Amino acid sequence: MAVRVTKPEFNVREKLTELDLPKGNHGTQLLKSNTLKETCELVGSGRRNLLINGGFDVWQRGTTFTTPSAPYCAADRWNIYRASSSITTTTRQSFTLGQQEVPGNPKYFMRVDNTPDADGTWIEIVQHVEDVTQFSDKWVTLSFWMRSNKPQENNQDYWGFYYNFGTGGSPSGSMLAGITPHFDIYTQWSYYEFPVYLPDIQNKTLGTDGVNTSSMKIHLLRQSAVDADTYYDIANVQLEFGRGATPFEKRSYGEELALCQRYYHLYLDSDTNSSDQAPTTPAVVYNSTSLIWCPIQHPLPMRIPPSLDKVEGSDYFRVFYNNTNAAVNAIVLSRNSPLVTEIYFTGASGTQGTACWLRGNHADAKIGFAAEFAWD
Repeated sequence: MAVRVTKPEFNVREKLTELDLPKGNHGTQLLKSNTLKETCELVGSGRRNLLINGGFDVWQRGTTFTTPSAPYCAADRWNIYRASSSITTTTRQSFTLGQQEVPGNPKYFMRVDNTPDADGTWIEIVQHVEDVTQFSDKWVTLSFWMRSNKPQENNQDYWGFYYNFGTGGSPSGSMLAGITPHFDIYTQWSYYEFPVYLPDIQNKTLGTDGVNTSSMKIHLLRQSAVDADTYYDIANVQLEFGRGATPFEKRSYGEELALCQRYYHLYLDSDTNSSDQAPTTPAVVYNSTSLIWCPIQHPLPMRIPPSLDKVEGSDYFRVFYNNTNAAVNAIVLSRNSPLVTEIYFTGASGTQGTACWLRGNHADAKIGFAAEFAWD
């Protein structure tokens, strides 16, 4: 006997769309993406961190900075504000190997400390990201880890985002583009993540030097000065496009150093050589009996023609020639360009045309070249 079963008709395509798939909001966005480009933007693939040295691995200028002039560069690419009457010390600090408070096993973090000081210090941290045009009409997300030795309550701290259009640009100076919500800082390492919308730059004008002198600045700010004897610790700072953070992008030290060298090139640091005899220059010759000219080639094109950053003093450097040596009085910048900078030495007499080279002769002797953004 035959049995006939009938069921109501239904649309298979409609039923498939009604399947209760285990997906979150982000998964839904991925499923709705129409192109590989959209998918890549959603998952944050490729190079992510727009900041350089966000892990505080590179410290070409040194690892301790005690009450320098305001503002000053500490870890590469990071500027610290100091009021003329206040005291701040910025240092490189090491994580304990295997610690689990900050993920990814970072090696270092930065500490900004106002000990000892009255209640009048403003702890402010800045980094400029080159080329303001890339941020026009974009969402970005800033993520980082912070702690303080004293609880910072009442939502005093926040990050500001500022456009700078370069020399001759319009508007002149910094233009506020966005801010994060205000937040508290605790005595234990805490994670923060803030999406921020940055407006378009229509009707704005870049400076005469182009995009390499324009920037988008992130600036840690407070509504009031911090209490005396307070320090801030900060680690794994990341800025990326999009409305959500991805895990911190860990780059190799060599890659991070190369990125930093566009803004600062440490050519000689005698403190890294136990004998204080750190060689600096290739073989050059006396241009006259008292002047020695020396071209320095930078590892990669610097952002702008750099300024000379030096630490010199009595007998800090010596010239070696003809199986003898003599002290140098001064090192002077002659000509500069992003690729090659020319310096000359004075004070060491010799015969014109004699081959020679320069060495550091003191633990503090230093020659560097700076192409960083100004504080503004």
